[in-house]
Amino acid sequence: DINATHGHSAGDACISHMAALLQLNTRRGDWVARWGADEFIVGLHRNRALKMVMERIVAAIAASPCEITAGKELQLTVSVGVAEYRFGAGKAGLLADADRAMFEAKAIAKEKGGSPICFFHEVATGTPAKQAEAA
Repeated sequence: DINATHGHSAGDACISHMAALLQLNTRRGDWVARWGADEFIVGLHRNRALKMVMERIVAAIAASPCEITAGKELQLTVSVGVAEYRFGAGKAGLLADADRAMFEAKAIAKEKGGSPICFFHEVATGTPAKQAEAA
């Protein structure tokens, strides 16, 4: 949407801005990778506070609009899908779980707005939809 509305240079600026924010809000040993046009993967090594880390990232994005031209900023939002490694699922299973959670987060964002965070184990049990209805 940003490329169509504001041009490719604005889209590139937003991708770079998002990548920088993700790098700033992860720990040494964690990693960030671009995974498609406007998607990123954040790998957290043994983090027991996943929800807190994701909330910190979402808050950092909300607090830091992207400057697309001198004096013009865009407020970015994110839809976050979180998955934890399941023994035997492999990398493909982990990515599929995160993708499923992200699409649930996008559906919630489309309905409610904001930058939702969905965890795969909650998506699998129907919890995010219940939370979205209650919000």
